[in-house]
Amino acid sequence: MRAQTVARRTAFEVASFKPAPPDTSPTAEAKKMVRDTLNYMAPIGVLPILHGHLSVRGHSLLSLVASAYPVRPNQVSGPSWLANLMFDIEAKLPEGVPNRDANEALQCLLEERLGLRLHQERKAVAGYGLVRETAVRLKPADPPFTKRPSGESAETASGRSESPADAATRVVAAAPVPAVSRPPGMYLQSTTLARFADILAQQLHAFVEDRTGLSGYYEIAFPLRRPESPDDSVDHRVSQALATLGLKLQKTKIDLPLLIIDQISKQPSDN
Repeated sequence: MRAQTVARRTAFEVASFKPAPPDTSPTAEAKKMVRDTLNYMAPIGVLPILHGHLSVRGHSLLSLVASAYPVRPNQVSGPSWLANLMFDIEAKLPEGVPNRDANEALQCLLEERLGLRLHQERKAVAGYGLVRETAVRLKPADPPFTKRPSGESAETASGRSESPADAATRVVAAAPVPAVSRPPGMYLQSTTLARFADILAQQLHAFVEDRTGLSGYYEIAFPLRRPESPDDSVDHRVSQALATLGLKLQKTKIDLPLLIIDQISKQPSDN
């Protein structure tokens, strides 16, 4: 009888996993909103890891589970308090283990310290398909993962250069752009249409899937204007802005993996 080989999962060599101290500053809620938005719009599964060292400050348990597997936070189903419990993590991968294995190591850490147990289901959910309406008016761009201005190259969990925080901020760059140079809205220096669909999903609070068939990176000036009245819905404003790019949204069903949490603790075991 031939012995079966069981694949060994990657785990952190050392890890500190603790509840984040409460932020009592007047700007605490605003900082949380910014952090949650950046976490949502960052590339799926990219962790803040540099040279094998993972450093997380004040991330919700919901975002940690989503990053570990990796899916969007709205693809995780579990207790309502997942989004309210904040944690700090300092962890180090074993020598020689590539950063891309950090997601699996985070899975092991959540299982070990919080007793996480979950299963995956696929479900067709209501959402939108991002499609071409007319000739697409998009400017090609270079990929965003290049060396930082200092000339120092930083690795990410996916093995690319530039830190995840820098990349997420620069790729999505969702802050309004001064009107002197561009119309009000969002300016995306370099992003894919799949990533752009993720950003639209955040704006619409709905699932959006790229179905344009376009690959590569693009510079996108997205003229999403402010509401002019209570009846001026975000759906209407997004549709108007997309039309200027030759794009539109179509209602559709999207087949998505959903993580169903069966068991998880609020308090991690001893570090």
